[in-house]
Amino acid sequence: MLPLKKSFKFTASVFIILLLTSFNINNEFGITMNSGFNPQQPDVISLPEPRFFSELSVEQALLNRRSVRDFTDEPVTLS
Repeated sequence: MLPLKKSFKFTASVFIILLLTSFNINNEFGITMNSGFNPQQPDVISLPEPRFFSELSVEQALLNRRSVRDFTDEPVTLS
């Protein structure tokens, strides 16, 4: 049982040393968790006020919905 405790202590010690070393290296080079990530705030889009009452039911609106698309004969390029 004694060798198992020594092995666990050694493994835990190595893990802690590696963990602390990685934090030290990251901070030394100025690397943080947010490095390279700069989210842009989207433009505010004003939405129309909701209409709670209508002569058209939700089911009827779903049945009447459609998609209008326009296609050309030109091939799509990836560049």
